Amino acid sequence: MLKKKIKQEYYIYASAMMILPPAFLFYVLSNTLHLFIVTIIIYSIALIKTKPINYSDRSIIYTTLTALILAVFLNMLFPMHQERFILIGKAFTPQITIPFALFLAALSTFFKGNTYIIGVNAALAMFVLLMAGDFQGLTSYNDSYSSLSFLVEVQLYNKTFIIVGIMELLAMLYAFSLSEQSHFHHLNNAIKKYKYVLVTLSLCFTIFLSFFIFYLFKYFEHDLRNIESFIMHYKPIQKMSSSSAIFGKEPDLNQTINENMRKNKRAIMVRVESDRPPGYLRGRSYDYYNHGIWKKIDDKKNRLKETANINQLAVSAFYIYNTIISKNSSHKFNIYMTDNCISNYIFYPAYAKRIEMVAEHLNYTLNGDLIPYSWSKSAGYTAYTYENPPFPAYQFPTPSKYYNFLYLPTYLKNDLKKIVSEIPTLKRAKGDREVINELVNYFKKNFSYTLKQKTIPNKMDPILFFLKQTHKGHCELFATSTTMLLRTLGIPTRYVTGFICDELHPSGKYYVARMGNAHAWCEAYLRDEKRWILVDATPPEGVNPYKEEWGYFEEWLDRIKYSFNKVIANIQRGYITKAIINFFIDIFFTTFNFIYDPIRGTVILLILGALFLFWKNYKRKKYLILNLPQDIIKLQKEFQAFTKCIKSTPYSKNITLSDWIEKIKNDEQLNEQTIKSIENIVENYRILRFSKKQIDDNTLAEFKKSINKFKKIKFN
Repeated sequence: MLKKKIKQEYYIYASAMMILPPAFLFYVLSNTLHLFIVTIIIYSIALIKTKPINYSDRSIIYTTLTALILAVFLNMLFPMHQERFILIGKAFTPQITIPFALFLAALSTFFKGNTYIIGVNAALAMFVLLMAGDFQGLTSYNDSYSSLSFLVEVQLYNKTFIIVGIMELLAMLYAFSLSEQSHFHHLNNAIKKYKYVLVTLSLCFTIFLSFFIFYLFKYFEHDLRNIESFIMHYKPIQKMSSSSAIFGKEPDLNQTINENMRKNKRAIMVRVESDRPPGYLRGRSYDYYNHGIWKKIDDKKNRLKETANINQLAVSAFYIYNTIISKNSSHKFNIYMTDNCISNYIFYPAYAKRIEMVAEHLNYTLNGDLIPYSWSKSAGYTAYTYENPPFPAYQFPTPSKYYNFLYLPTYLKNDLKKIVSEIPTLKRAKGDREVINELVNYFKKNFSYTLKQKTIPNKMDPILFFLKQTHKGHCELFATSTTMLLRTLGIPTRYVTGFICDELHPSGKYYVARMGNAHAWCEAYLRDEKRWILVDATPPEGVNPYKEEWGYFEEWLDRIKYSFNKVIANIQRGYITKAIINFFIDIFFTTFNFIYDPIRGTVILLILGALFLFWKNYKRKKYLILNLPQDIIKLQKEFQAFTKCIKSTPYSKNITLSDWIEKIKNDEQLNEQTIKSIENIVENYRILRFSKKQIDDNTLAEFKKSINKFKKIKFN
């Protein structure tokens, strides 16, 4: 018995040796330390557990479901972006499949070790290692990396991967040697002597084959890269990531609107919990324009003042104007960026003065762009505001100190001056605000909104093509033209991108911004009033064209996502109690609102009633079909209760009673007296069950008494 227990431990060690190296590599790549720790904990529990789980359909299904639920739950708490992967990962949803593979391999060691368990573990280990090789490395979009991320730099990555691969091969050889012990037992002594020689030769050949494949790849690397590039640009592959949008690139007006973004314009990017619409959510700003491309002249980043770990929690407060301000008597917006929105900048109301988030620090640029460092994106962030101006804009810097806000490319100056001179209302305007209003009215009267962009002639600037020929365009053309024309008139301006968020979810609990709500506008400095204001010349039809167009299932699915998003955010911020309370409150009100509808509620109640009746009659169903007498039904119930007591060798309806007795005789956990008692009870059951006489109450009572006597002997 002791030898068997040690052998089981060896199987657990073998599984851990195969799974933990690729799990560690994946942790280094993706900063998923929690997956590595949970896997180790599962293996530790398997070692402590004294008795293996018996194989059955139910136990295997429950183990698989446990691994899947654990993988999904941890991904909700600690989301990992699919954009970290190149090709294979986009097809296999690695944020779920890799944790599932790790947990399933570790949980499989709870069963009695055998050849099949070793094979499954080896396959899962190779899958995780394959996914680690598909990793695209470090990016700058909202992702933090482990302290060991230097191992995956270009210079060290190949060596790191080879070392882990060799460790994996050694572990597999050890595991396979365990699984083959039973086969070696049947070999003659002459062959047994060469067992370790064969293992050593296999190891050497495997290492040689690995290096041969590696150098073969290096030799044909150029051709393989070309094939990879072709596959990556294949349309079905590109569609895998079409529902995501990367914000942070330099706007290029020479390019047409991305087709994938157009098709996925309804994808939700941001959710905002507030009792009033947040409106314009500011993201990035630019001050230098040339040949259709916006850039930043000064992109220097500075740290905002902060109050770290408020109330000893994970949340820190950052003050946008570097003045420490209380959040009392202020309005707040709880903002959650979805996984579709990939940006290393956050989106916030331009008039916000305090940001609370789980981050080491929050940087800002000259023009008010906010960049968090080591930020937990799934925790969201809260923006506090103290006023609600009609044209909100970031109020720094003072333009007199920076000439960039009046910069005009030399090749545009004459054309822009001519266009301005042809707008008669501008000449009669007094003051910067009136000039801006007249220019906005000019666009609304003479221009229209469209996403269908005509081909721009060679060497022609996009805004000149827009202003002089088409008079049709999207928000980027309106915002850029406004910015350039106001600069021509001597008013300092900058180009801003972000979202318009004023679409209320049907539940009334939060607002959403979709991919189609991504927007561009202008911020202008009123020289006479000495303040920045927002200027949006885009026609109304281009501001929020998707309002109140919720599908039935879309509405409820997004509400569920929002509830889970809020729970995860509260947990990561440190508000555990609040997260639990809000979760049950959301479940209650969501269920209530779902059933409250007269038609929907009636249908649901009818379905629940039908399920209750089905459950009530389920246990009687098999007896009704067979039309068995009541005495036989009572006998079978007693016998079924008896079989459940013998957990080491459970009875299944798929086998005969004779086969079950044979299994019980081979059960090492049962002594001879127990086996004899079981045989007697089974034999009595056979006689009573197939007897033509009716079973009276006394006979049934005697049968039940023998079962109770067996239970006392077994459990005492």
